Amino acid sequence: PLANLFHVVVSFTEAMYLMLTGDLSFLLAMTDFVVPVMLGNTIGGVVLVTIVNYYQTTEQRLETARFEHVRRLSVREWLLGNLAGRSYVPLVDTVEDFVRDSDSYRVLVPIANPRTESGLVELACTLADTREKGTVHVAHVVQAPEQNKAADDRRQRERIVEESVHQLADIERIGEQYDIAFETSTIVSHRSFEEVFDRANRTRPDLVVMNWEKHGLWASARAERPLAELTNQLPADFLVVKDRGGDCSKMLVPTAGGPVSDLSAEIARSLREATGGEITLLHVADSPQEREAGEAFLTDWAENHDLADATRIVDDSGDIEAAIERESTDKTMVLLGATEQGILARLVTDSLH
Repeated sequence: PLANLFHVVVSFTEAMYLMLTGDLSFLLAMTDFVVPVMLGNTIGGVVLVTIVNYYQTTEQRLETARFEHVRRLSVREWLLGNLAGRSYVPLVDTVEDFVRDSDSYRVLVPIANPRTESGLVELACTLADTREKGTVHVAHVVQAPEQNKAADDRRQRERIVEESVHQLADIERIGEQYDIAFETSTIVSHRSFEEVFDRANRTRPDLVVMNWEKHGLWASARAERPLAELTNQLPADFLVVKDRGGDCSKMLVPTAGGPVSDLSAEIARSLREATGGEITLLHVADSPQEREAGEAFLTDWAENHDLADATRIVDDSGDIEAAIERESTDKTMVLLGATEQGILARLVTDSLH
């Protein structure tokens, strides 16, 4: 208003009125008024919003974005922002250009300590090796300190990456033992837990395999954006492993049907194919009167998931937790399914027992 300029949305109604009354032609209205004003509004709006957003952005985010050696955003991320899966740029990300092989079964393994999480990598490689074309990507996520001087120092970041590459050398030797494509990368970030979801959104794996450790990637989850925001739409299936040695010779798969146990069945089949382990299916009926219906359900479920030859147990006590605990005493691995937000929320808040 100060410069007596037009706003294209408001002024367009005036142009439409003149066109309808016959006082203005459509072509003249578009070329001499609507298009020029729209271009001017677009340029002015972009500049104004950029300036406002820049000064409203936190100082911490600005410092993160100013690093000289960071992964540049892709065109998709640049145009779509958070819809593309990233809310900020990490301090270091050794993965640059990435092209997803649509024919490959891709497994992402985010780890915090390569020395103690080799078993998790072996499990991921075993699962990928059962596929015709499997790929395992191990991402070493390093939690950077919040102190500006330590985080902003380029030589410090280079030392972190060098140490990470050294630690990942043993992990890479694990991948060489399997008939799969094996990749490693290093991420240095203030927000280690959030990086798991950003990397999954970027590389679009079929499966994410994570370790459940109190002092692992879960430790920093509470300090980041709300968990519901991260887990609202998971980019892939998540397999969260409590490492007890990885022995899959006797697997127990409790099921009540539905999509929550589909991944359990898929993992059990893959491990049986790779190691020849035994699979036991468990269904808990509400009462002895429901036992016959439970047996029929479990038979159908086993056939639909290619587990017809697995041992089937129907417990009619109605107590699901007690039944799982009872049947797992002589088993080496238990596979439990959960809803999208259920398992991750309980793990992060340490309310799963």
